[in-house]
Amino acid sequence: MSYYTGRMGAAEGFGLIFVITLPKIFLSTPGQLIEEGAGLAWLIPLIGGIAAIVPLLMLNYVSKSTPGDIIAISKKLLGKKTSWLIALFYIGIFFSNAAVLIRQFAENTLLAALPMTEFSVVIVIYGLVAGILVYLGIESLARSSYLLFPFMLVGMVLIFVLMYPLYNIYNLAPWQGNGIGAAIKAGIFTGGLNVGALVIGIFALSFQNYRTRNSCVILGLGSGLIIKSVFIFTYIMAFGVAIAQERTLPFLEAARVIYLSRYLQRIESLFILLWVIVGVLSIAISVYIAIYLIVRLLNLPTMTPLIPITILILIQLAMLPGDITTVIKMDFMLVQTYHSAGIYTVPPLLFIAALIKKRKKAKLTAVS
Repeated sequence: MSYYTGRMGAAEGFGLIFVITLPKIFLSTPGQLIEEGAGLAWLIPLIGGIAAIVPLLMLNYVSKSTPGDIIAISKKLLGKKTSWLIALFYIGIFFSNAAVLIRQFAENTLLAALPMTEFSVVIVIYGLVAGILVYLGIESLARSSYLLFPFMLVGMVLIFVLMYPLYNIYNLAPWQGNGIGAAIKAGIFTGGLNVGALVIGIFALSFQNYRTRNSCVILGLGSGLIIKSVFIFTYIMAFGVAIAQERTLPFLEAARVIYLSRYLQRIESLFILLWVIVGVLSIAISVYIAIYLIVRLLNLPTMTPLIPITILILIQLAMLPGDITTVIKMDFMLVQTYHSAGIYTVPPLLFIAALIKKRKKAKLTAVS
């Protein structure tokens, strides 16, 4: 497997960010956001995304003046021991993200499409498919993600349009929801939903240049935020706050209520396949990042032997929680704390360290 090829452009980075940050809109997250913000819940993803973009652009700026991936940058600016801690910190983030996703997608697949299938079989299938995708490499994952984007966009827009007969603008009332302050607070605390966008900083040298990385962050994260916000907005208009916050699978429920004619019904089956593909790709990207960080940390020559071991551990971790309710609560808690810390702590810390180093260098140059 090759690293640091510098061949990936804005399209690949856009696809990576879009796919790794989007899947939770298909799970229980919209319901939890609606519980936090009521009729103003559509604003929460926008606030969280904007709050996440700033640290990500900081990290891109640091990688411009200090070339390397996040471990190399940390080692140069903060020392070897701190770089180890940062690497372990992000390994935990992406492993936990992959484990939670694989469990939720497996449970939801049973609920939506395969109710008679054994639970462990579905998780194993998700794990094996994700492992195969990891073996193909980050460039293959990036290009697959980019090619998937038009289908995702068309599918989501189609749902927005076909739900039109159900829309009632008064379902958004009261217009301030639980309060603007509550929405802003929830948005900042759920910035961890976008932690996957760190993929650009982690694979900084695999992209063409600094401008490419900035384009990836702004376009990839921005498009995802708009889709999430519009989906929550339309979902509340169709179902109302009270019903919307109780739904376990809002996206599936939205697809189920669409009625075209007596001869064309239950079109949600078409969207389940797309939903599963996005989920598997997101799991694979998270696993790839975690394994890559382990390889860099231990200075190993290749990551291939680690893939089957990692997938087995991931499958076992995904099976540990006793029920889906526990997983949903754990996921939201991780997003608000651990994953949000991954966005708001390390990039600004590296940015400050880079500025201090730059000032010291300028002083030394002036003295000499």
